[in-house]
Amino acid sequence: MAAAVFTVVIGIVSTLPPRGTPGVEIADLGEVVATIGHAVAYALLGLAFGMAVSAARLTRSRMIAIVIILGGYGALLEVLQDALGSRTFQASDVLANAIGAILGVLLAVALRRGGPTA
Repeated sequence: MAAAVFTVVIGIVSTLPPRGTPGVEIADLGEVVATIGHAVAYALLGLAFGMAVSAARLTRSRMIAIVIILGGYGALLEVLQDALGSRTFQASDVLANAIGAILGVLLAVALRRGGPTA
């Protein structure tokens, strides 16, 4: 359920116009903070998807599939932003999304295994 909610929220927020344009706005946070925001959002999304899959079924191939799907979703939203004319496509955002998804899935695996051991 959380994975579906995060997916919808990210889709909506990603298509809102940037600050300074008519309509609903999101803050213009600057490139560095925005990139970190992308990574964190997709880390949460990757974590939610990783936790949605049963521990026994969270295989390496499924983890890779989750990352590819979430990375594709992030890229699709970037293309959509450009097509809508509300924002422009940014490869750095696609990369941040993919890195976040990887980190989120890895966190899900670590949590399922009981976290890091010392």
